[in-house]
Amino acid sequence: MYIYENYQVDRADRHRRDYNSHPLLAEYKRFVTVERHNGKSLRTEIGSDPGGGERVTVCETSDGNILFEDRFMSHILSGAGEVREISSASAFRINPDGSLDQLIKPDATPLCVRKLGRFDFGKDGAYGFQRNEGRI
Repeated sequence: MYIYENYQVDRADRHRRDYNSHPLLAEYKRFVTVERHNGKSLRTEIGSDPGGGERVTVCETSDGNILFEDRFMSHILSGAGEVREISSASAFRINPDGSLDQLIKPDATPLCVRKLGRFDFGKDGAYGFQRNEGRI
């Protein structure tokens, strides 16, 4: 399985207009494309970068899935090529006596067992997958 992130970087102007989420702000759509050994591919949006979230760490989890994490959210890529967001949302109800009831609990983030690398700007200034070189 090959994994790569379709990000907005274009060497000519650094941002492809087809990935822009907002006409004035630096917000971009992000996609993960998984190419299977049989040649089929699956392309899934993994949330927008509201600006400053271009660094995405990638690691293998204890159950063999791939975890993508940036400053804003996390996503799990299963062996079947399906991507799902890991929710970090919490919601509470304030009771009349002042106590709290938790209505929504955040998902547990899986444990990383092997760091694979990150999507980030490399030494040459180009954006892409940077293999793990001790910094992740």
